[in-house]
Amino acid sequence: MDLGWGRRSHLAASAAAVVLLVFASLCFAAAAGAEVRSGSATDPASALLLPEEDIVAITASYDTAGVMSAAVTTAGPPSLTEELALGVAFGSLQGDECVTPAAVMLSLYSQATASWTFGTSEDAALKSVVGNTTTLSASSAAIANQPFNCAEPVVLETDGTEVLAVDELASPVVLNAPPPPAPPPASTPPSSPPPASTTPPAPPKQAKLALSASKTLTLRRGKWQQVKLQVANGGDATAAKVALQLGTAKGVAVKPKSGQLQLKSIAPGKSKTASFELLLTKAAKATSTIAVKLTGAKGLKAAGTLTLKAWKKPRGHKGGKGKGKEPPPEEPPLAEKLFYDYEMQASESAKLIGFAFLDGEWVYRGIPTGGLPGCTATTGGPDKEGCLKYAYDPKSGALQIESIGSGKIGADGKLEVGGKSYSPTSIPKPGTKLQVEQEYIGYVGLCGLITGCTTWHEHLMLNNGGEFVLSRESLSTLGGGGPGETFVAAGSFPPDQHGTYTIEPRGRIKLSFADGSVQTKTIAILLDSAGQPDPVNEGLLLDSTYFTFLPKD
Repeated sequence: MDLGWGRRSHLAASAAAVVLLVFASLCFAAAAGAEVRSGSATDPASALLLPEEDIVAITASYDTAGVMSAAVTTAGPPSLTEELALGVAFGSLQGDECVTPAAVMLSLYSQATASWTFGTSEDAALKSVVGNTTTLSASSAAIANQPFNCAEPVVLETDGTEVLAVDELASPVVLNAPPPPAPPPASTPPSSPPPASTTPPAPPKQAKLALSASKTLTLRRGKWQQVKLQVANGGDATAAKVALQLGTAKGVAVKPKSGQLQLKSIAPGKSKTASFELLLTKAAKATSTIAVKLTGAKGLKAAGTLTLKAWKKPRGHKGGKGKGKEPPPEEPPLAEKLFYDYEMQASESAKLIGFAFLDGEWVYRGIPTGGLPGCTATTGGPDKEGCLKYAYDPKSGALQIESIGSGKIGADGKLEVGGKSYSPTSIPKPGTKLQVEQEYIGYVGLCGLITGCTTWHEHLMLNNGGEFVLSRESLSTLGGGGPGETFVAAGSFPPDQHGTYTIEPRGRIKLSFADGSVQTKTIAILLDSAGQPDPVNEGLLLDSTYFTFLPKD
């Protein structure tokens, strides 16, 4: 075997994101004269390996029209851990070895997608999992008419910085061309009609209304105040004839007087703002509650509440009647909160993804650069970074994001939306100083395989004197008080790698380099198991770079 499946090697990072192929792309007609070579092999189960790591069978085929496919069976169902991956290499048989040139298909078991590479060509591959069998398939003119007549599967294990080949077959699978077809029989009986489809009909599309109305407002008596509520449609059908109805409470006046607002229709994944005015009279209680109801065509309903508190003059205030300071506006519960997750990829470093909530109305899909932006219009979507409107009910934790769908903030503080879970961070206050040293380890390529890879380290140091180092060079430390708390002679670095920093409002860190250049990045601190910000042991984010690797001595 000589296809370069590495035993240990550093991983590498920045290839194009893997995109799932449409199945039809694999089902093109074979070119005239195309040959299909296929083969299979089995391997006894090993008591030294976990079932999901142990390859027990493979069936592989290569079509010279440009299609390769491999079904690999393990002793147990594939684990969804991000640490395990499956690779299959197609090459040419020389003696008892499968050698280059070779095409490689690779997929993390935790992902529904796969990729392939051959020479300088690289693209997405198709992946399916049924029971203990994982099937990888790829098609391209780049792999057509190649001398491939063998295949080698391997289960790989990675921790994000290294790759280890956990299991592979003792010898490659030989792919043989089929024998000539037998002559057709003299007559062929008529085929039976295809069975009737048993696929159940798709459920009808439905609208689903959501309201961020369970909130508390502080109002001054005798003064009209505008109130805005977000009404979202998280369904897959248009919500028609949508109306909002406000309830009544003693001493609370509403404009419009009827308390009803007509929002007409709301498209799927979109939202509208309901705006009205409220007035607390002298007859209003210190705390009043108003019911909010939504209705729409075809029995659509949703409900929430508004809690209104009458503002009280601060104790010790000596001014005249009505001269007290206006109550401060209520801070939306999700304002300036950033949630993140890692999207693992087969041929590059994990990509940082997330949502940054900006205020009570807008959320940014993705990890913003240069601090938290200001949004005034929808610019994002289900697969596009940008601004989206959202509605949130802090009482229940229910969340609705425009064009993304429904979600929630769990009891553990994590954001769950779109089938993923995102961890919370802490945005440091303006003027904060940190004493921390962390690293980012990046890679690009298929480390451990014949295609090779590149790796690099980025070092970050911030000290409580307002100095920083941001370099790809190893840091020279002068003592330290504990892990991640080393002291660095920043002046020993080139002027484009060190300087002074300032943490500004809205999650911005301003890096003023000694060479006169300035960079502004988004900064967020990761949380420990108790939910407290811990840049020393957990790490921090600068834009989309995650500094989470403690430097090694």
